[in-house]
Amino acid sequence: MLNARALSELLSKNSDERLCKRWYIMTPNGTLLAHTQPTDAGDLRQQVAMVALSWQEQQQASSTGLDQANRKYDLCTLVLESDVHNILVRKIQPQLLLVLEGGVPPRKRSFEPRMIVEGPDGEPLYESRIAESSLGTSVSSKAESSMSATTAGVLVLHKKKLDAMAAAIVADFEHTVAVNGHNGHSARPKVLIPEKVSPDGLALLNESLEVHERQGLSADELHEIIGGYDALIVRSETKCTASLLAAGKKLRVVARAGVGVDNVDLNAATKLGIIVVNSPQGNINAAAEHTIALLMAVARNVGAASLSLKGGKWERSKLVGIEVKGKTLGILGLGKVGLTVARAAGGLGMKLSAFDPYANPALAAAANVEIVPTMDELFEQADFLTIHTPMIASTKGLIGSAELSKMKPTTRVLNVARGGIVDESALLEALEAGTIAGAGIDVFTSEPPKPAPIILPEEYRTLRPFVTLLEKMGSLYTQHFSPSNTASQLRTTFDLTYEGSLASANTTKPLFAAFVKGLLSPISSPDSLNINIVNAELVAKERGLLVNESRSRDRVEQEGYSASVTLRARLDPRSSSASRTRRTEISTANPASAGERRKKIEEQVITGFVSHNTPYISRLGRFTTSFVPEGTMLICRNYDEPGKIGVVGAKLGKAGVNIRSMTVAPIETGGEEVGVTAGDGGAGEGGAEGAKQREALMILGLDRAVDDVVRKSLIGEEGMLEVSVVVL
Repeated sequence: MLNARALSELLSKNSDERLCKRWYIMTPNGTLLAHTQPTDAGDLRQQVAMVALSWQEQQQASSTGLDQANRKYDLCTLVLESDVHNILVRKIQPQLLLVLEGGVPPRKRSFEPRMIVEGPDGEPLYESRIAESSLGTSVSSKAESSMSATTAGVLVLHKKKLDAMAAAIVADFEHTVAVNGHNGHSARPKVLIPEKVSPDGLALLNESLEVHERQGLSADELHEIIGGYDALIVRSETKCTASLLAAGKKLRVVARAGVGVDNVDLNAATKLGIIVVNSPQGNINAAAEHTIALLMAVARNVGAASLSLKGGKWERSKLVGIEVKGKTLGILGLGKVGLTVARAAGGLGMKLSAFDPYANPALAAAANVEIVPTMDELFEQADFLTIHTPMIASTKGLIGSAELSKMKPTTRVLNVARGGIVDESALLEALEAGTIAGAGIDVFTSEPPKPAPIILPEEYRTLRPFVTLLEKMGSLYTQHFSPSNTASQLRTTFDLTYEGSLASANTTKPLFAAFVKGLLSPISSPDSLNINIVNAELVAKERGLLVNESRSRDRVEQEGYSASVTLRARLDPRSSSASRTRRTEISTANPASAGERRKKIEEQVITGFVSHNTPYISRLGRFTTSFVPEGTMLICRNYDEPGKIGVVGAKLGKAGVNIRSMTVAPIETGGEEVGVTAGDGGAGEGGAEGAKQREALMILGLDRAVDDVVRKSLIGEEGMLEVSVVVL
């Protein structure tokens, strides 16, 4: 009996050293003719030929030499049987029987030999006809003439012919195996690996399997080829869905190179009879070490410090962080990874607590881990919380808003287990609100994260000039409308209205961020001001800024430009000073000498637009204007009467300041005369005959900064109501 490997070894030229040690040559009915222990394949072929020739001669010499049982056969068979079993591969495969079959039918002298490979149950596995011309004369003429129709023809295999036939059989057999395999299966199981694995692991697999590495396959491509494989080895990226498993018609095993198998549809695999295995020891140390790395990085603000340094800053004292020695590490899930983390953290001098209903108390005690009875108790104790649970139905969203709210404001959360155990939205909200101090996250619900830009490049190109405008408007408000006697005492709400085509923008986050940055820049040091599209909302919340955004198309269409932004300030109803301030009227006895008098909050309005990518201010307070907010600017509110421009020009000239641009804006009356009552050089009941005077606004662009002495001297001039210097 021969298996496939033994057959190939027997007849190939390079297998002499592995030849089976003993062979038996028999008649078709099992009569033993001879047994031999050949030294090599050539020796075996020669001995087989000699035995066959000797048997033929014996039959020719005596008609009684043939066993009577043999006469009932119409064919002659030569059987080679091996008693060696150590050449079988690990998995049981059918032993193969090599049969050289031919015959002499009644009244015919033709000979049609064929080679058949059978399984142990007699089922043909492979069959091939052998041309008579390749064998030569099979039976001598003397033997042929003495045979009757019922006498078996004797196939004489001389050495030369045996070698030729053996070569033909080997070539044909190996070709068939290569193309079709045995019963449609490959000689070695085929394994598909669509992800990167260790070369050492590949070397082990290649010893007994046919391994195909196909990295970078799409889901559709994987579906197309999976039908030809017996096994699939994946890491975490490949999703073994029910449809993929069903497409694997030959698939017997799915192996996960790692611990978790949440990327494999286990129910579908079970229904299809596909075995799912993992390698739980594979990344225990790696996961534990990565947890410690994230713990230290979060404790020492490594990520924030890296970004700060790349941004050209040196915030050493701000980013010192905390020591972990003496801090409590809460471990949610005390399995193999959790215990390994505990031992490492213990070496750092940390206190260890854990919650795990299935934890081994002895192992926990050996690692100096205190088992707490509830998760809530763990949350309350932990300075650092690390998660090491599987991702199953009961652990999905295990850490959400309610759980995070139970933690200390100094707690830092770590997750290197599975995405989805921590509610990522709730975690972000907790970080922004200061509910917890930090987080180190290695896994996400969607991996790899889908591209989710806050704003698309083409959208930002459209908004860019308005980003500049909003930053200028915020800075202008702080410098012009916020003297210390109002801004520091009153809580103000800002309403931003995006008008015209700007109202159709998909996102206004860049505009919001620019406004907050501009609003704070005049009262913040450059080193402490790092406001961008990502953190603007958090900064506004920390500074107590209340900013509302709205959209409108109505007004801009009447103005002659396609888009504008209007900023309005109003008192927050929650402000304790709101009701009192709304009743306050302008009653300063001498407004000309009160440059920083209180202003009505409701009059603090700025409108801007963009023309040819250049920002313009079209309204400032009650005044309609048009100027580019750039550089050092002097803004004077005065009575609209002759001589005021000359007074300002003279003062600036005396100080050596050159005027580069100038705009005079009348007050926006809305059809009504608006002004203050003039009298004794100012407004009030003592004004001369209660006459009303119009106001105007001078906006001057200067070539240099103006010191406070010049500003105060201008305020002291008659008819000058307010003077501010802004740098934009």
